[in-house]
Amino acid sequence: MTDLSISSDELEDFDFTFSKSSLPDDDMSQNPTEAGPLVLAKPAIFGFDYSGVSHDVAEEAEATADRIRSRHRASIIDTGNDLCAIKKKLEHGQFGSWLSYHFGMSERTAQNYMNAADAFGSMPKVIDLLPPTIVYKLAAKGAPAEIRRSVIEGAASGVILDHKEIKAQLATAQISERLKREEEREVKLEERAWQKHEQVMRTAGKSDAEIEIERKRRATKKVRKERNALQKIAEAEHREGAARHKEEKMKKIAARAATILKARLGNDFDALRDALLQINYSEFRAAMQQA
Repeated sequence: MTDLSISSDELEDFDFTFSKSSLPDDDMSQNPTEAGPLVLAKPAIFGFDYSGVSHDVAEEAEATADRIRSRHRASIIDTGNDLCAIKKKLEHGQFGSWLSYHFGMSERTAQNYMNAADAFGSMPKVIDLLPPTIVYKLAAKGAPAEIRRSVIEGAASGVILDHKEIKAQLATAQISERLKREEEREVKLEERAWQKHEQVMRTAGKSDAEIEIERKRRATKKVRKERNALQKIAEAEHREGAARHKEEKMKKIAARAATILKARLGNDFDALRDALLQINYSEFRAAMQQA
């Protein structure tokens, strides 16, 4: 397969001259009234696949989704506060049944609302800047306080919050916390195992020197095991960092390509852009590779 990876500097050397006459007669920039309504096939400007509907319908659907998200986010803190208040007043065990009866809501979902209200009630702007799933992860009782505090401070100072970066930080913290718990558990298990083993050795008549040699041997084995675990963590973090770097690089190249195209094509840019946005990406990629 042809390697299409290029740098933004290499884009400068391409000839992007373009004229309408260079398009075939059946190009996708034809007049919709003459060729029927244009149909979208996985347009790049939307994450959702709107194949089979017009561009106008796709834009309306996206605008509707934005309105619904806005209303939902605005209600998160108010809903969380209401749930916190009523939970305190109901009898023990009633809250779950009350949620199910009135809303068909699980206690876990309700806890997400309540956690969000507790964590971000003083800084509701966070709710507006991040997807609800990230808000709930940040507000969870086990979420690192330093990450949550950093997000609140960023929102207060007007910093643009990168929800992908926050998600990555939370994932890393979750892995670290799990490893810490596992390590503490292993330490306890190893201590119990050693006490039993030492007792067996003493019963067998082993000397203190022999027991000390065995203890050091087990300690060396433990160090080797920990070193291997740390190496695996480092490798995982390296892969994750490389993936984020590649994604950012592709974003910059795409933005640079769009800028160059617009500068080179002038008034013809809109026609080409609209045509490209209606092409199935996989088919366009295949065509580019074969060109």
